[in-house]
Amino acid sequence: MADDTNNEELILTQYFQDQFHVPTPGWWEEVNLAFQTLQKLLDPSLAGPEEDLDSQDQGGIPSARRARIGALPKLVCFATESHAIQCTARNETLECVVFGTISASLFIDVFWEAIQKAQVEYPDANIVVSSVQPGAHPVFIIRINSFVFEVSYGCCEPFVRRIHDDLPQSIPLAALQYCDEWSSKQAIRILWLTDFAQKFRIDNTLHHVYHYIRAWATVQGLYGSSNIGSLTSNSIIALLRHALSSGSEQHHVKPNAPETTDQEWENSIVASLSSGIGSESSQEKLDFETTIREFFTYFGKVPEIDLTPYYMECGTGLFNDEDEHLTENQLTQWINIYNLYHLQDVDRSTLELLYLKFQLMHSIIESTPTESYPHFSYWKNLLVSIQQQDVPAKVVGENVIQIDFVYSGTSSLGCGRWLDMLRDRLVVLRSSLTNLTSSSSPSILHLWPQPLVDQEADDSSPFYEGCFLLGLTNIDSLDLNPALGKWLSSLQKDKSTPPNQKGYLSFTIHTSSLETSHLHLRPSTRTFHPPSITPPSTSLSTFSPTPSATPTPTPTSLPLPTQKYPPLRTAKDTLHRLLHDPSYSIENHLIGYRDRHAGVMFKNASDWKLDTMDEEWIPEHKVLYFIQTLPDTNKKRFIWHREQKLDLLFGSGGSISRWGINGEKFNIRVPGFI
Repeated sequence: MADDTNNEELILTQYFQDQFHVPTPGWWEEVNLAFQTLQKLLDPSLAGPEEDLDSQDQGGIPSARRARIGALPKLVCFATESHAIQCTARNETLECVVFGTISASLFIDVFWEAIQKAQVEYPDANIVVSSVQPGAHPVFIIRINSFVFEVSYGCCEPFVRRIHDDLPQSIPLAALQYCDEWSSKQAIRILWLTDFAQKFRIDNTLHHVYHYIRAWATVQGLYGSSNIGSLTSNSIIALLRHALSSGSEQHHVKPNAPETTDQEWENSIVASLSSGIGSESSQEKLDFETTIREFFTYFGKVPEIDLTPYYMECGTGLFNDEDEHLTENQLTQWINIYNLYHLQDVDRSTLELLYLKFQLMHSIIESTPTESYPHFSYWKNLLVSIQQQDVPAKVVGENVIQIDFVYSGTSSLGCGRWLDMLRDRLVVLRSSLTNLTSSSSPSILHLWPQPLVDQEADDSSPFYEGCFLLGLTNIDSLDLNPALGKWLSSLQKDKSTPPNQKGYLSFTIHTSSLETSHLHLRPSTRTFHPPSITPPSTSLSTFSPTPSATPTPTPTSLPLPTQKYPPLRTAKDTLHRLLHDPSYSIENHLIGYRDRHAGVMFKNASDWKLDTMDEEWIPEHKVLYFIQTLPDTNKKRFIWHREQKLDLLFGSGGSISRWGINGEKFNIRVPGFI
C-alpha cells in the first residue's frame, strides 16, 4: 500500500514537472549557485571591511573612521516571493529585493558597473541584462547561467545600516518603522516568507500543495498578474498560509505607525508572523489530501449560501441569482487577508471571481466519496479533467468578449513587445468595464491571463494569430460595443505604443455559451526571449549631433552616431589628470559632491583625498562634478559631470559627440553662488 502511494506521488510530481514547469531539486541547486553570484555583485565587503559602527572615541564623539565607514554604500539582497520558499516554476523569474543606502539613480550606475566587472571576472556565468526599468524603485531583469532574476531596489539607509549579513533572519524589526512604505512592505513580506519557508524545508508536502494550487489556478485562468485580477505566486502563498493558520488571531502590521516604540513595533510584527505556521508551530507532519481539502474548504465553504444554483460540472458554473455574492462580512475577511500579507490592492470583481471558483472546487471535492481523498491519483485526475476542458467553458461570464489579434511581422522581439503593450491595454479595458456596473450589483470580470490560440496552431508559424477572452457578469451587453469601440480606437491612435502597423485587432461579443462552443482554444506556448542590452553609457546613438545641411570639416573626426563609446572616465581619473598634467592647475578647480546630511557641497579639488584614512576622504561615488575657474575672467564652467556624461579632459563616454570638443553645446551653467 505504501509503495502504491509513493508511486502515485511520483506520478503527480512528474505531471507537475511536465505540464506546469515545476523544477527538480537539482534545478534549485543550480539556482542557488546563480543567486550567490548575484549576491557577490552586490557584496558590501567590496566597499571595505565592516566594523562595529557603535564604537565611539573617548568623549562620546564618533570617530572619523566610523563616519567614513558609515558613508560607504551598502547593498543587501534577499530572495522574495516564491523564490524565498523555492517554489518558483522554471518559466518564471526569480524575484529578489535589494535594500541599499544609495539613491535609485546611483544604484543603476553601481549595479551596471558591478555587472560589467563580473562579465569579465566570471565569463562562465553568462551574465546578461535584458531589461532595466528606472524610477523610484528600479528593476533589473538579469540572466545568470540561464536563470532569470528580477531585482527590485529600494533606498532605506537607517534600515540597511542595521543589517549585519544577507540572511533574512538578520532583518532588524524595530528599524522597519523608519522605512518608507515600499521598503517596509517588502521587508515584512520577506520576514513572513522566511518564517513560512522553515515549514517548507522540513515538510515537502507543502511544496506539493503549493504546486497543486498553482496548477489549479493556471488551468482555471486564475494565475497571472495581479493587475488583471489574477492570483500570483505571492497571493497563493499568503492564502495557503492564512488557511493553515485560520485558528490564530490575525494582526495587521501598519508601517510607519506614529508614536510606536521599538519594542511595540517588534512585538506587533512578531505577532503577525507567528500567526502562520512557522518554526514555533506544531512539528506534526501534514498530509497532502488533508491540506488540500482544508485550503479549498476554508475559502470555498460558506454556510449561508446554497451550492445548488451552480452547475456541478468540474470547473464551470454561473450565478443563477443576482443576490448571491459575497456578503459584507465575507468581503471584509478577504480584504483583510490581502492587507495582512501586504498584497497588491484587490477589487471586488477579483474577489467575486475567486470566491466563485473556490466554491466550485469545494463542491466537487465534497461530492466525492471520502475514501478517494487519500489517493494522489484522485487529485491528479481531478486536475487533468479541468485541464482538458475547453478554455471558453472555464471563462466565467454571461457575456464573453473575444479580442482577436494577428501579428504579421517576422520579428519575434517586435511581436513580444506588441503583445506586452496589448496586455497593458487589456488592463485598462478591464478597469473601464468594471466602472459600467453599479455597487449594488457587483460585476465579475474574468480576463484569461494568457493569449489563446487554436488547438492545432503551430508555434513555428511566421504569423502569430490568437485571441484574449474576457468574461463578464452583471454588465449590460448594450454598453459593451461603445466601450470596446472607444478602447480599440484609443489603442490605434496612441502614439506612445510601439509601432503596431503589423498588428491587427478586432473583437466579437458572445452572449451565450452556444456562441463559444465552437472555439477550441488552448493557452499559447510561444515564448519571446528579449535580447541583451548594454549600459546606457556605451551606446549613445540617441545623443548624436544634429546634422547640418553643409558638412564642415573639423580637425578631429567625430564618432559616428552608431559607434559605441567607452564608459565615462571616473572622478578619480579626472583628479589624477588635474594633479599630474602640467597643462592644468588643480588650484583652479572645485569638486561638487553629495553629503548625506547637507546635500550637495563644494570644495577645492586639491582638498579631495583618496586615502580612506585621511580626514578629507570622500567616497568616489559621491563626487558629482568638477568645476573649472577660467583664467582672467573669473567665470566657472563644468568640465566633468557624472549625470550628463560630460568629460572635457578625456572626451570619454561620447562627450565629444554629445557636447562638442570644448563643451560648446553644454548649456548647464554653474550656479552663481559657487
